[in-house]
Amino acid sequence: MPLPAAQRGCSAGNGHACTEAGLAYRNGRGTARDDATAVTFYQRGCDAGDAFGCVDLAQMYGTGTSVTRDDARAAALYQKGCDGNAPAGCAFLGVFYQTGRAVPRDEARALSLFAKGCDGNSLQGCNDGAMLLENAKDVPHDNTRAVGWLTKACDGGFLLSCRNLGLLYAQGRGVPRDPLQALTLYQRSCDGNNAGACNDAGMLLQNALGVPRDDARAAALLTKACDGGYLLGCRNLGIMYEQGRSVTRDEARAHALYQRACDGRLGLGCTNLGDMFENGRGVPKSPADAKAFYTKACEYGDQNGCRLKGGG
Repeated sequence: MPLPAAQRGCSAGNGHACTEAGLAYRNGRGTARDDATAVTFYQRGCDAGDAFGCVDLAQMYGTGTSVTRDDARAAALYQKGCDGNAPAGCAFLGVFYQTGRAVPRDEARALSLFAKGCDGNSLQGCNDGAMLLENAKDVPHDNTRAVGWLTKACDGGFLLSCRNLGLLYAQGRGVPRDPLQALTLYQRSCDGNNAGACNDAGMLLQNALGVPRDDARAAALLTKACDGGYLLGCRNLGIMYEQGRSVTRDEARAHALYQRACDGRLGLGCTNLGDMFENGRGVPKSPADAKAFYTKACEYGDQNGCRLKGGG
């Protein structure tokens, strides 16, 4: 809806038009971006009974965008949106209940909200509900139901779900193990710029985990993962450069990739740096530097670094 028409409709009491005007200001569509004005229109839309305006307003309060952050108000607005049949409101409120954010932690309630969101075609709700079913502490795991929700979300274009579904196919959880299908799903998510999926696809190909080994393709995928900010991809690409697998062996490049991962608090990258300094590969041999990196790796949660910093 063009902004002038939305403003006229809002002035006439049309809640949906108010929300559309808010979206125009939020996204800079037909006007300069103005989050404060967006909040005003979202509020008017919500007050006029537009559930989607309540959800959009909740997001502003949940992130503190042009308003003082107020998680309790965000939760109440998500509830109002969900009650008004805005599926995204149910999905976002489910996250609040899953994590205990401004409401009592309640996985059963979260699952019910995710299901309602997914039934209303909130693909985020489908994905989050599936992951809860996979990792729940207080509700029964249900891999089969998780597969169904992830398939719906992936088929609908929610590419994070394609990656998550690929993990289930790779591990045979809720479906027969099928590494080729996993690779297809990882690649689809990677093509949509999910850097983690690029790493997963690269590792399948590098290690020939049920698919033909293809180091060249693996290197390209890991490069994309690293360039996309996925630090494990940087570390894994560093190993390829250190070993010269389908790329020219380049210990300096490997060192830089490990350093990037370590600087991002990935313990595995620090451990690899420690190994280079311990053995003098690409850098001067330095037991002191090796121990420093192993210690840092341990601080970041890598148990191998903990073992190595003690000398064995």
